[in-house]
Amino acid sequence: MLAEEHGFEVVSIEKEGGMFITIYTLIVDQLPYLFYSRGFINTARAFKIFLYPIMFVIGFIAYFLDKLDKDKDLTAQYECIFIKK
Repeated sequence: MLAEEHGFEVVSIEKEGGMFITIYTLIVDQLPYLFYSRGFINTARAFKIFLYPIMFVIGFIAYFLDKLDKDKDLTAQYECIFIKK
């Protein structure tokens, strides 16, 4: 709707990432934020530093599990291609 209002033609809109990547992203981004927002800054930093290798492996697994999610009903991002009219 916004693209068409500003003079663009919508060529395609594709879902990027499925359920597993979306859940992984929420955990990795939001969990440290919970600590930061409550004043536990050192805990948030420790979470990021010490759990990074574990989260990297979980992210790797989520990437491959995401290929099983064909519908991609739970997605956090879209790839949009527009052409200027």
